[in-house]
Amino acid sequence: MKKILAIVLCIVLAGSCLVALSACGKQEGETAEATENTETENTETERRMIINSEPVVITAKDGFDNAGVTELICDATETYSFTKSDDSTTWKVFVLDEKFADGARYLAQAQQPALEGDGTLKIEEGKYIYILCSESAFTADSASEATLSIDYAAADDEDVTPDKLFTKGVWSASIDGKIDTYFIFDDESNGRTERADGTGGTPFTCEQNGYDAVFHFGSPDDVTEAKFSTGDNTGTFNYGDKTVVYTFELVAGADPVTFEVPAAQ
Repeated sequence: MKKILAIVLCIVLAGSCLVALSACGKQEGETAEATENTETENTETERRMIINSEPVVITAKDGFDNAGVTELICDATETYSFTKSDDSTTWKVFVLDEKFADGARYLAQAQQPALEGDGTLKIEEGKYIYILCSESAFTADSASEATLSIDYAAADDEDVTPDKLFTKGVWSASIDGKIDTYFIFDDESNGRTERADGTGGTPFTCEQNGYDAVFHFGSPDDVTEAKFSTGDNTGTFNYGDKTVVYTFELVAGADPVTFEVPAAQ
């Protein structure tokens, strides 16, 4: 009888040990899974492009051992500015809807860059951003100190009213894509026009006030009001009962003193 009780007791104790071991193994497995998930979440957060008071700065070394590619995830829908530190390194910015599945070195072969070098991009939250640097283990012995800074883009130019749009220089004024007149400014308030067909011109004075100006062609008694837009570089002139819209372009390197209308082609 005593032997039977001893055997039963041993069986009960063994069963209890198995249950305890099973519960312990399950708990350890759950802990390991939770730890793995936490590490994944932390890694995801670290790769997000979060701009607070300081811009995000990508160095040439960041992607050196990964075919020169740095991966980020956009944290907020904004317009961002990209500014390179110098011209020693080429930067390409790719914006994708999903994570790039192939090796980093194949990125430039499979995708078109949204931006090369300096510029601005509007990027939506959750988009994948890949920044490709020309300096990598495949192209150089070591990466330089070159950087690419990413920050929120400045406010639109239209929010900032300039004091004077025209300073000393020569501007061509086109109508429907063809140069009609040259506006030649000796300074901010004085100048002359020259017709593109070589038929002459008129001296003028003007008062500039941001995007508005008043021209006096040939005489102080003449009052020609004009409004300008820097978005498309246009100027709308009210010549009495006629309105003319010019598209302006600075003539690079032209000296107002020596400028001559180019001969007709």
